[in-house]
Amino acid sequence: MNSLVPMTRALLILEGEEGPQVHARYRIRYGMDELGSFPPKGCTAPISFVQIDRFNMGPQRMKALPREKTGEEPDPHVSYRMVLDTIQARTAWILRVSRAEIDDETAAAMSCLGISCLSMESPADQAPGSWETDPEAEMTLTPPYDPMGPDGTHSPATVLDQLQVQHGCLGEQQNGGVRWSCPEPREAVGLGAPFIEVVIDVNLAQDFATQGVLRDADPGDDEIAALWLKVSSIASGDPGAPVVSQSIQRERHPSRRD
Repeated sequence: MNSLVPMTRALLILEGEEGPQVHARYRIRYGMDELGSFPPKGCTAPISFVQIDRFNMGPQRMKALPREKTGEEPDPHVSYRMVLDTIQARTAWILRVSRAEIDDETAAAMSCLGISCLSMESPADQAPGSWETDPEAEMTLTPPYDPMGPDGTHSPATVLDQLQVQHGCLGEQQNGGVRWSCPEPREAVGLGAPFIEVVIDVNLAQDFATQGVLRDADPGDDEIAALWLKVSSIASGDPGAPVVSQSIQRERHPSRRD
């Protein structure tokens, strides 16, 4: 597990502590900075700041359906905040972790890529243009965890990792190991402020589907104002071979649009 990237490590920690959720939305916000330089070679150390919120979307799906009163309270919405360091071969060494629960009113007021975090709308629909779909999309990473979820789709962690592969964060993969390349610090973004946001929906739009959308709000490009990436895994007739799709949008600066 030393090769896990910070956002994926945060997601797996949350799931390990809270257990899986059948219908869920994850919001992950990532910021980073570099500390240093440190003698004798003037090296710098990347520090990652991750907030991951998981919303229990089961009650939202069931609102319109008749059901018996069970007297059981639904699982809470939860939020984890983590600070992670890079130490030798470990790309996501945990320095600090905090946990909080989120009530429904607060969760509904939170924004997940432009929609309420308790909305049944799709975050992918909030991207401003048309998606360019990769006709040869596949999951290219061999992770150090079970890549499949319980419903014949890839797990949220696998979808998150593939979004990061698509974003260019994968350094190399060989001999069963993975080396990640962390995003560069953004000069226009304050210390630890998030510049990447990911929303992953599990079994919302369809019965068995996991879809992740990543928005890099500050790619540091003269042409591109924001980069949007999408990865979907949809259950098929073969429980070990879900249908995978991968798409991209490049949101241009207003002055550069045609």
